[in-house]
Amino acid sequence: MREVFGDTSPAYTEYYIRFIGHFVNVYEGTAPMFARELARWPEDPANIQAYIDNGRFMKDLTEEEANDSVLPY
Repeated sequence: MREVFGDTSPAYTEYYIRFIGHFVNVYEGTAPMFARELARWPEDPANIQAYIDNGRFMKDLTEEEANDSVLPY
């Protein structure tokens, strides 16, 4: 979202986060509570750089968790 629209419209950003939360609720009822947290993650350029430096892999996600189809919540 930020790559396409930037942060020029806080109202649109809020709408988009709510839309994503509503949409993913169709597939996983607990997911909407994470929409805002996940939208904040890329605000810190260090998070993005660490992700790129790690080969586009989140080191805090173990291989076992990456292949787990059952959510832990």
